[in-house]
Formats: sequence, C-alpha cells, structure tokens
Amino acid sequence: MTLTFSVSTPFLCLDGPDLPVITVSSNRDANPAQYVTAGSNVTLSCTAASRPPADITWSLADPTEAAVPAGPRLLLPAVQPGHAGAYACIARNPRTSSRRRSLLNLTVADLPPGSPQCSVEGGPGDRSLRFRCSWPGGAPAASLKFQGLPEGVQEGLASSVLQAVVPAHPRLSGVSVTCLARHLVTTRTCTVTPEAPRKVLLHPIVEETRSGEAEVALQASGCPPPSRASWAREGRPLAPGGGGRLRLTEDGRRLLIGNFSLDRDLGNYSVLCSGALGAGADKITLIGPSISSWRLQRTRDAAVLTWDVERGALISHFQIQAQVEGPDPGRAIASDWVSLLILGPRERSAVVPLPLQNPRTWVFRILPTLGGQPGMPSQSQIYQAGPTLGPGAIAGIVLGSLLGLALLAALLLLCICCLCRFRREVHKKKKEPGTWTPVVPQPEKKVQGLTPVHTPQPLPLKVPLENPSPIRAHPATGMPPGGDPKTVRTATQV
Repeated sequence: MTLTFSVSTPFLCLDGPDLPVITVSSNRDANPAQYVTAGSNVTLSCTAASRPPADITWSLADPTEAAVPAGPRLLLPAVQPGHAGAYACIARNPRTSSRRRSLLNLTVADLPPGSPQCSVEGGPGDRSLRFRCSWPGGAPAASLKFQGLPEGVQEGLASSVLQAVVPAHPRLSGVSVTCLARHLVTTRTCTVTPEAPRKVLLHPIVEETRSGEAEVALQASGCPPPSRASWAREGRPLAPGGGGRLRLTEDGRRLLIGNFSLDRDLGNYSVLCSGALGAGADKITLIGPSISSWRLQRTRDAAVLTWDVERGALISHFQIQAQVEGPDPGRAIASDWVSLLILGPRERSAVVPLPLQNPRTWVFRILPTLGGQPGMPSQSQIYQAGPTLGPGAIAGIVLGSLLGLALLAALLLLCICCLCRFRREVHKKKKEPGTWTPVVPQPEKKVQGLTPVHTPQPLPLKVPLENPSPIRAHPATGMPPGGDPKTVRTATQV
C-alpha cells in the first residue's frame, strides 16, 4: 500500500503598483495645486494601489538635496522659489519589483517687491515719446502690457521691462497710459500721463543742516515728464554734480545749493523746461533775508505782528525782537534787542503776550535770518501799553447799549401810534356830511371903457316948442329937485 500526503499552501495574488497619485496641501494657499506662496509649509502626499503595499520614494526637484526621506508624505517647510520644479513619486512592489512613477510640477509664487513703475521720456531729438513699465523680481516674472496707446504701436518686453515708442504729437498731452502687471498672486497697475510744460514756477526752499549751515533748493513746478529742466544763473548754464555745492535730483527738477552764502550765491536763477510736447521757462532773483512790510496791532494783553516777504527772500527763521522804551520818547533803556520769539520760515504772524501789571512802551522789530547769517531787520514800531476796558466797563457799555435800544424802540412805537390816530381822525371827518354855501358865479362882463357924460342943464324956454309928433317925448334925464345936474355914465359894450 502506498500512502500519499498533500500539503495545502495559501494562494497569494500579486498585483500593482498602480500609477501613483500626488496631492499637495499648504497652510496658506487655497489652491496649492496651482501655486504655493513663498514662505508657506507644503506637504506632498503620494498613494499607489498595490499588493503587497508599494514602497514609496521621492525624487526631488532640487538635485543638491542628498537626504530624501522615504514614505508617502514629503514635508517642505517654508518653501522658497528654489523649491519650485518637478517632484517625482516612485512606487515599487516589493515582491515583483514592479515600479511606477508620477510627476508633480510645484510652482512657488513670490510676489515682486513694491509696485510696477511707469515712466515716459523723450526720444532722440524730441521726435518721439518712450513709455516704460517695469516690475522686476518675483517668481515667476510678472506679465506686463500697456493700455491706452495709439493703435499700431509695437510693445517690446526685455528683462521684466516693457517699452513702447510713440511718435510725438501735441494731442498726446494729457492722455493717460496704463501698464497692467499680472502676477500669480495679484494684479497691479501704474499710470503715466505725458503733459506739456505750463505755468512753470520756481519756488525757493530753505533747509538747515545739523551743523547749522543753510541749504537752499530751487523747485521747478509745472515741468512734468517728458520735459527736461535746464538751469542757468545770470544767463550762464549751470553744470551741477561732480561733488560740488550744486546738485540736481534724479528728475532734474530740483536744484540744491549746499552751504549757501549771502556773498556769493545771491542773484538771478532761471530754468528752461522743454520736451517733445512743448517748452516753458521761469526765473527768480534770490535776495537776502528781509521784510517787505509789517504791521503792529494792539489787543488787550498782547501785541499782534503780521508781515510779508518778497518772493525771492531766503529766510530760515524769524526773530521777534523788542526793547523797552525809556522816559524819553524814541530812546530805549537797553541798547540790545531781546529776542522774544523764533519762528519758522513759513510763519507770517506772531502774538507776543505783554504783562498787564506794569504797562510800558515797547519797541518791536522783526529780524529774518538764514542759518547763522542775520538779514536786514525791519523798521521798528512803538507799542504804547495803556489802560484797557475791564469787565465792569464792558458790562456798563453793554447795559447802556441795551437801554438806548429800548428807548429807540419806545420812540418808534409812539410815532406809529400817533400816525394811526391821525389817520383815524381824517377818515372820520370824510364820512360826516358838510354844510356848504352855493356860490353862483357872475357872468363876466367885458368893459372896454367908462366915459363920464355930463347932462347939460336945459335952458329956459321962452318960446314953446312944437312937437310935430303926436307922442310926447320924455326927456331921458331930468333935473332932480334942487336943480343940480346929475352925471350919468354910459357904457358902450363892444
């Protein structure tokens, strides 16, 4: 008889690995698969289905990294632009030695410092305008593009600097051109507006150094880019630089005169602002510290001083000085002036408090200075301190004024009452009927003249007269008793 023995062994299925899957996570970024910001902590995870489980190893983008940990998770703390690149995850089946590999391109975004810068300058011979936009640095580099240029203008990008050349034309003055700078982290813009020079003015500015020396600057306004400023003194061009006392700022619109001296640096200065879009000029005469005019006003317990200066006067401080006048008018007790206040170059008024207990006569003046160099003092004016109105006097004036107003109101009311009464009486008389005597006008008679007629006395008749008429006539006039004749006037009417 033959005996047969069998041994059962378990069946083992070997499979994989599948293609590894790499995922990215970051403590700062919402979409780390697109990019991660510099300085963030990044974790790479790799998974691959396999029987038995696959061994995971990494291949870093940085070839100088020697120690590459094995495992499904790879930690990259505080990533920098140097960590950007391709990362490979390798999955290996330990039984079959089968290997699969996946790649991940990690992008580290580092924002360029600052903001994009725009500028415009004139081309050769001022026949064109050159627009420039730059935003250097960062990773990856920002993309730049102009907006607002005339049609057909070509743009050129080189080393994170975008340039465009436009033929010069007066219509370009005031036209804004914008540079659009796009980065993975953000989008920013800058704008430049070429303008023609207009209303060019020179403004003197005085600054004092720590050592007490005065530094004078001439600032030219109304000279925007692409114009350039050219400086001259007494008609001769200035060549600042070279370590001398004359210096120009980078844009050329500010002339600095160091260690200014009243003996050698005063005079006429001019600036010419010219460019592809036009030109303008201005000049100024720099004079020493002086006061053109000033006024002294009196208040209750102080003196108020106001003054004016010329446009080209160089002043770093104003000293308000005073003297106490002696018994003789016009003569001070002390010969030295006492500085009561020291004010800055932009001040044009001062209030000097004066003691009320011991009123005196004060003499004031203003002394302008430039650094440690005194200027021409102003003319002195006398301030006579006198009695002022106290609270009681002011209250009396107020009460008297109120009483006067009350009396005036009463008088006005009385006049109104009298006027109303007079109108009522006149209205009442008009309503009552009146007794009038009719007047009959007599007819007008036109009399030419009056002639007295004397009736002659009739003579005694000796012979009776015969009247042929049967009718007996009566005399028109007769003799009155007594025999005196009457004078009868007859009127002839015409």
